[in-house]
Amino acid sequence: MGMSSQSEAYVQRLNEITGLNLLLNADQATQFDYLGRPVLLRFMPELSVCVVHVQLDALAESTLPAALADLLEANFMLSSTCGGALSWSQETRMVSMNFILPLADTDTEGFINRLNRILAVTDEWTRRIRDRNGQAVESAARHLADLRDGSAVGPLDRQQQNQMIWA
Repeated sequence: MGMSSQSEAYVQRLNEITGLNLLLNADQATQFDYLGRPVLLRFMPELSVCVVHVQLDALAESTLPAALADLLEANFMLSSTCGGALSWSQETRMVSMNFILPLADTDTEGFINRLNRILAVTDEWTRRIRDRNGQAVESAARHLADLRDGSAVGPLDRQQQNQMIWA
């Protein structure tokens, strides 16, 4: 089976499982929403891979720049991302994850299993980003309350504002 028809078989199996009606476009790509997050699958038959791009969530302005340093550190050796690469758009503040999914010697069930593992990793990172955003909002609300009641002792240290465990 040629790689192009193999890509179609992967998409067909995904359709059977999900009830979606995905089709590959001329660029061998398709997209769908997963828990409200866009997922792009781009098959590259010449390399026997599928690039999986998943949008996670936007970083709150108050988490910057510390959150960016944490994302960059998590990318180190791809060890904290289970092989995915985190990316960030300055314009939209959107964090995404990108994976290269090898397809050589992979049947449709293997493809689905790997895609499920990738989506589970993106679930975890989406949760981390949302937790970080929530912490930033709580910190700002506490600081405003302290300012209102006169108990504020000074501006919050930026590192304190952005503290979060990414492990």
